Amino acid sequence: MTDSAGHVIDLQMLDSANDPNKLLPTFETMAYPTSALAANSHDSVPITGTRNGTPFARAFTFSTDNVMAKCKYF
Repeated sequence: MTDSAGHVIDLQMLDSANDPNKLLPTFETMAYPTSALAANSHDSVPITGTRNGTPFARAFTFSTDNVMAKCKYF
């Protein structure tokens, strides 16, 4: 994953082998950033893998906003 300035954003991979809650099936993997994403950034994510033994490659982009979420504890 990279931001619009070309900086690499480290990702943590989560799959059935390291899922602490044991909720992910063996055919799923999740990736999430290890630190907060910058506000107002445009990020790119390339993905490669296999599906039923056939290789695939995909890519997507997304933008972050500048709004901070507010939480209230009750």
